[in-house]
Amino acid sequence: MLLRAQRSNPRAIAWEEIALFRYRSIRNDRLFVIASAAKQSQGDRIKEIVLFC
Repeated sequence: MLLRAQRSNPRAIAWEEIALFRYRSIRNDRLFVIASAAKQSQGDRIKEIVLFC
């Protein structure tokens, strides 16, 4: 996962980059994008998590 987080506040996590994790299946040899997280302006929370199968 190319996801880095820094705790500027004890309750909030600031996301620096868009996270993109790829998983290669052993059986059918397809490339799966497991999770993609984007930074949200308010509260520094995860804006969206996209799952592809």
